[in-house]
Amino acid sequence: LTHTGVPSHSSEAPSSSAAPTSVSLSCPTIKFLGTTINFIFIGLCWKAEFFENGVLAADFSNPSCSKDTFLSTAIFSEFDSLDDEEIRFKQSGLGWKGTFNL
Repeated sequence: LTHTGVPSHSSEAPSSSAAPTSVSLSCPTIKFLGTTINFIFIGLCWKAEFFENGVLAADFSNPSCSKDTFLSTAIFSEFDSLDDEEIRFKQSGLGWKGTFNL
């Protein structure tokens, strides 16, 4: 699973280095629908929710993802849709929009 995207508003959005750039998994995208994954990238704990109104968010207070509770310190994007090869997030929160590609 890899994802790409760019912030849409440079004054409000994080630098492109603040959003995850690649995570490797080997599953069809449909298996992610309705799920939430947490992962560590660039020293931050991230959450990706793959369902209606789901978000891509970071928890700045928990860099190791070791706490039981995820605190959405910053919301970068909102789940949009998926197909056989791609999971899409639309502009929301800090304005990042992009895709997770298999």
